Amino acid sequence: MSAPRRAGRLSVERLRDALSERDSAILESLEKYRFLDKAQLEELHFFAHASEETGARTARSVLARLVRDRLLCRLKYRDVGGLRGGSSGYIYCLGPVGLRVLHANGARWRRPQPSMLFVDHVLAVSQLAVDLHRLAREGRCELLSIEAEPACWRAFSKGMAGGETLKPDLYVALGVGEWESHWFCEVDRGTESSTAILRKCRAYQAYWASGAGQEAGGVFPRVLWIAPSERRAQAIERAIRTSSHLERDLFRVTTAREAAARMTELNGDKGGLQ
Repeated sequence: MSAPRRAGRLSVERLRDALSERDSAILESLEKYRFLDKAQLEELHFFAHASEETGARTARSVLARLVRDRLLCRLKYRDVGGLRGGSSGYIYCLGPVGLRVLHANGARWRRPQPSMLFVDHVLAVSQLAVDLHRLAREGRCELLSIEAEPACWRAFSKGMAGGETLKPDLYVALGVGEWESHWFCEVDRGTESSTAILRKCRAYQAYWASGAGQEAGGVFPRVLWIAPSERRAQAIERAIRTSSHLERDLFRVTTAREAAARMTELNGDKGGLQ
C-alpha cells in the first residue's frame, strides 16, 4: 500500500504492518547512519541475490517504492571528496513517514538540507561500517557492536574543569579469533588542520585519563584516524608523533582503503588499552 500525502496514524500503522523484514532493516540502517548511497544499501541489504545484477535491480525497485511512500527521502549527491571516484548519484535518508514508522510517538521530521562536505563525511563513515559488515559476513570478524553518532558519544568529567562530551565518528567492537578489539574511529576527509586534529587527540587522552571509558568497558578503545590518502595519513601520524604530552599508544593511523582490514588484524592492537 502507498502512504497518502497526509498519512494519519492508521495509515502509518498499516504501512508499518506491510513492511518486509528487509524494508524495516533499511529504515533502521538509515536512522543509524543518517545517509547511505545506493551502493552502500545494496552491500548492506541486497547481497544475498543470485548475482550483483539481480541485487542491483531489486534494490532499484525496493528503494523507489520506499521513496514513493515517503519512507525514504532521496537527495541528489555530487561526490565532492572523491569517495566514489568523482561520481554523482542519489543518497538516501529517512523520510517523514519512515520516521513515524520507527517512532510511534510522532518524532518530528525536518527536510534535510546538508552541505555536500557534511554528506561526504557521513558517507565516508558509513562506508567503513559497510566494509565491516561485509568482513563479518565473510567470517573475518564478528561485529559485536557498532555505534554511529550520536550513540557513540561519551560524556565524562574533567574534574574541576567540568564535564565534556567526546564525539567520535564511530565506535566499533569486534571479535577477531579469540580476542576482542575495540576502536573509536575518526574519519578524516583532509579538511581539518593539524591543530584541530591534535585538539581532538587531547580530548581522547582526557577521556582515557578520566577512567570513565575503562569503567564502562573494562578496556579503553584505541583511536583510529582514517585518512583519505597515504600522504594525508603520514601527515596525521607525523603530527601525533611530534606532539608533546600525547600518549601515542592511544592512536593509530591508516587510510580509508585499509581501515576495515586493519581493524580485523590479529596484532598488537587487540583488546584496547587499560
